[in-house]
Amino acid sequence: MAESTKEATAEGAKVTTVAEGTDATAAPPAEPDSTTLASKKALVAAFETGMYSGNADIFTEDGVVQPPYAPPFPAKDFSGLILEYMKVMPEWGGVYKFVKENADGSVTVSSQQRFGTLQADLPALGPFPAVPLSEATERCKTVGTIYPFEAMTFTFNDDVSKIKTVIWDTAPDDATVKIDDMADCNVTDVPPHGGFGCLYAILMGKPPGPPPSLGPPPPEA
Repeated sequence: MAESTKEATAEGAKVTTVAEGTDATAAPPAEPDSTTLASKKALVAAFETGMYSGNADIFTEDGVVQPPYAPPFPAKDFSGLILEYMKVMPEWGGVYKFVKENADGSVTVSSQQRFGTLQADLPALGPFPAVPLSEATERCKTVGTIYPFEAMTFTFNDDVSKIKTVIWDTAPDDATVKIDDMADCNVTDVPPHGGFGCLYAILMGKPPGPPPSLGPPPPEA
């Protein structure tokens, strides 16, 4: 008995055959649905621009985004959060590279965040603290922060018309970020080299502590 599967990758189609027995044969693998794959790539591209413009319409109603060092956010809340960051870091943008379509229908993407410089007081946003410009590091005000490429996974609704989840492959409590390519990253001196933890370490000049979703409960009033 043998079974072949075929998946689309950035380098082309990849065929994997699993066989049981020395004389096993396998039928040709089913061809990926090129129309569906194109829709997924289009949604990834829409996220690349929409994440920085507050466009949550590309998500399902229950859509979720979870970057490293952060709790999961409803997609609409995350879109609004990024817009608030961009008021004080207006140069923030990202690069997203399609890597492959997975057997479960999700797609793997490699992304790089390019934050630019902090240009005004950063208010407390979501679970993260305020960083007044006067207390921020000179580095974050004069040198644009550039991350490495990090692995992330997108899932979609059944008809591939919306994104369901966008989750970076690094768990919130992981001390190291899953890095695909250091590229022109300039945070190699600030572990874990990605996620909100790295960003706030650069902004404040010190480690920010455990991830907000995993920190100790607040004291009772």
